[in-house]
Amino acid sequence: MKLERVYFSTIAVRLGAAIHMETSIDHVNILVCGWNNQRERRGRSRINFARRIADENEWRKERGLAPDYERFMYVDELELFSRYTGYDLTH
Repeated sequence: MKLERVYFSTIAVRLGAAIHMETSIDHVNILVCGWNNQRERRGRSRINFARRIADENEWRKERGLAPDYERFMYVDELELFSRYTGYDLTH
């Protein structure tokens, strides 16, 4: 089963729509940092999005596909992140 990915640029647009402000990937990165810190405090592992991109691009390279450098979350992670932000970012 392939999990659906949601890129940080999409999350930024959804967040901006939810709070009626213009937001950027930098805003999402700040929130993700806080969310990762909270995950760690609660005994869960941090999500290393940079490592995820590196692993993904290695897989893509082996198959002759072009690299993709934008950070992303899987839908199940986005649901948890949405709870952290207080806004439904899944739509």
